Amino acid sequence: MLGRLGPQVGAVAISANGDPARFAGFGLPVLADPVAGFPGPLAGVLAGMDWAHGLGAEAVLCVAGDTPFLPVDLVARLSGAGAFALAASLSRRAAAAASDGGSVAGALA
Repeated sequence: MLGRLGPQVGAVAISANGDPARFAGFGLPVLADPVAGFPGPLAGVLAGMDWAHGLGAEAVLCVAGDTPFLPVDLVARLSGAGAFALAASLSRRAAAAASDGGSVAGALA
């Protein structure tokens, strides 16, 4: 997954709670939820958006770590869709989303 995703983005981080040492082998930042109580996956998206904002990123791509067969042009496909896009395959929504990192973050916080 990182081999396909890495060339499409400027930076990659892992969103995960618990001991970040279990991901040390990837050499990536590990982002814990910024909201207490483990409220669910959107808290991880918010963590990624906050992190990306700190890097000056204009957009955020979130994908599930176990998503197989990410397209090598996923970012290009989603970036033209507007402020928020959800990938789909054969009319079924997929576990990959792109957002602008700004307008959606306020709604999640």
